[in-house]
Amino acid sequence: VPIFQEYYKGGGTAGLLLEPYNGHFNSLARTAMLGLALLTRWNVRVEILAAFLLNLAVLWIYLRMLRATDPRLLLLAPAFSASLFSLIRNDDFLSGFNLGLALAESASLLALCGLSRPGRAWFVPSSLAALAAAVSNSVGNAVWPAGFLLIVFRREDRGFRLAAWAVFAAAGLGAAFVAAPKDGFPRYVAEAGYFSLALIGGTASTGFGFTPESAAAAGGAILAVCVLVLQG
Repeated sequence: VPIFQEYYKGGGTAGLLLEPYNGHFNSLARTAMLGLALLTRWNVRVEILAAFLLNLAVLWIYLRMLRATDPRLLLLAPAFSASLFSLIRNDDFLSGFNLGLALAESASLLALCGLSRPGRAWFVPSSLAALAAAVSNSVGNAVWPAGFLLIVFRREDRGFRLAAWAVFAAAGLGAAFVAAPKDGFPRYVAEAGYFSLALIGGTASTGFGFTPESAAAAGGAILAVCVLVLQG
C-alpha cells in the first residue's frame, strides 16, 4: 500500500520497491504487482490469476523434470500437484501476495532446467532466472545449493560454471542477508532447509494432523523416495 500511495502522490517508488519486507528481499515480486495494478486499475483478481497460472507452470515443469529423469517418478505427480493446489494453501489464491512465491518457484525450476542442459548457451539465462527467484521471495535462495550440486555432479565445464554460479549466488544471498533479521542470523539460515522440507511435505502430512515437524518428515520421505527410485 505505501508503494501505491507514493506512486499516486508523484513520489519515487524505487526506494520502496528495494526495501526488504518481513525477511524477504522481494523487489521483483513488488515490481510485478505494481505493474499489474497499474495495468488493471489494481484488480486483485488479475494478480490471483497470474499466481495461479504461475503455479500451473511450476507443476508442468515439475512433471517434465520427473519424466526426463525417470518416467517412474511420475508416480509422485499427485504429491507434487497437491503441494501446489491443496486446500491448506487455499489462502494463497485469495490475494495476490502469493505472486512472489510463485515467481520464486517457477524461476528456480527454470534455472535448474537450464543448468541441466549441455553447453554454455543456457548458463547465463539460468543464472539470471535463479537471481530472479532470489529477489522474488527468500525461498528462492534454495536454488543456489541445488544448482551447486547439479553442477558438481554433471561435471561438464565444472570450473567455469562453479565460479560463475558463485558470483550470482553471492548477489542473491547478499540480498537475503540484507533482508534477514540480524538477530539470530545463523539460525535463520539453518532453518531454511527445514522449512524447505516442510513446504514439500506439508500437503502429504495433513491426514496425520498438520504440524511443521510432520510436514518436514513427510518432505524428507518424498525426497527419499526420489533417491531410491533413481538408484533403481
